[in-house]
Amino acid sequence: MICPASVSHHHAYPGGLFEHSVEVAEKLAQLVPNQSLESKDLAIVLGLIHDIGKVKTIKPNHQHGSLGTRVQHDALTLEVCSAGLSYLDAHLPQIAIEIRHCLTCSTLNSRYGFKPQSALALALQIADRESAEPRSF
Repeated sequence: MICPASVSHHHAYPGGLFEHSVEVAEKLAQLVPNQSLESKDLAIVLGLIHDIGKVKTIKPNHQHGSLGTRVQHDALTLEVCSAGLSYLDAHLPQIAIEIRHCLTCSTLNSRYGFKPQSALALALQIADRESAEPRSF
């Protein structure tokens, strides 16, 4: 995957989105250490997919594509995940709700305006913020 995680902020280089997503998944798994295996698996999946809509908004050359200038990546994340969420609606509806909630409040300034209402949603917000912070080497 060659998509950067941002145009000019964090992980703004080829492969940055993959690196950021793995970092968030790892941090999130650490933030839910005493949870069930199912909860930890869900945390890892959320970390990996929380920004997946960026593959439709940011080009490998660090520019927003035409879609990225009109639609925010968080809305496209829900779109990319829609088939999986529909499946979960039928089989594990509470998990589908939790995933949607986490994805719509994963960043502090989410356009959806929802505040985290679960420990997992708050942990995802924290893990995302920590991964996006400037690095000091």
